[in-house]
Amino acid sequence: MIIKLYNQLTRKAKPLMIALLVILLTWGAIKQYPNIHTATTLLQVLLAIAVAIFAEHAFGGAVNNNSRQSAVISGMLVGMLLVPGVDYKILWLAAVTAIASKYLLKFSSGRHIFNPAATGLMLVSLIWGNKINWWGFTSPYIVIILGGFILYRLKRLSMVFSYYIFRVAGLVALNGLELDSSMLLMPNMFFAFIMLIEPKTSPSVRLEQWIFGCICGLLSSATFILVPSIDGDLASLMVVNLLRPVIKRTASKILNLRTSSMPETVKG
Repeated sequence: MIIKLYNQLTRKAKPLMIALLVILLTWGAIKQYPNIHTATTLLQVLLAIAVAIFAEHAFGGAVNNNSRQSAVISGMLVGMLLVPGVDYKILWLAAVTAIASKYLLKFSSGRHIFNPAATGLMLVSLIWGNKINWWGFTSPYIVIILGGFILYRLKRLSMVFSYYIFRVAGLVALNGLELDSSMLLMPNMFFAFIMLIEPKTSPSVRLEQWIFGCICGLLSSATFILVPSIDGDLASLMVVNLLRPVIKRTASKILNLRTSSMPETVKG
């Protein structure tokens, strides 16, 4: 009975993700940022959620509960990553763009190309300058424990490990520095555990996840060093989102090479 109830409560990742973001938002607004007016941050997130839900209905018509949950997640991410107190027109455009991108920018398969929240945040950053603050990342412990559970349910752990390893490797290689403990803390865990692994815009096959995370980690390190005026994680995420068909073909070729090189007795 207990196991059955547990499976019912945890089988869907979106409600879990919403719960994780609510916990981070509450912890950040009340405990971590006493110098920021709590009402301002909460209003910012609630407004972004409302705009995202309205945009979902505007672009998607009669939407189901699953789509509304996706809109809530996109709205929460927009509100929690933009600098607190940002101009409401920037917040509005970021939230609308996030939802619109799902319907206007698609692969031939019908899946949307880019992570919705990343798309909206990058657009407003290109227009008004970098307004991304990541203030919603209020507790690494909450992200690792609850986010790790969601990753396990989504089977996306390989992607996060790959991103983390190559993000650090990129920092070491591009800066010409020796690896030390401080570099191990530099990868953005909020980004890795919550945004990188968005199911519709990331691969589910393990080898593809390793390639996806590798490219994102290396590109992110390079972008932060070469183009510090933009957010390297979000920019890199959009690049690897676009490269998903290439990553899929590459992984398929690697698997075919492995199979062809195996002895006939092993294949059988």
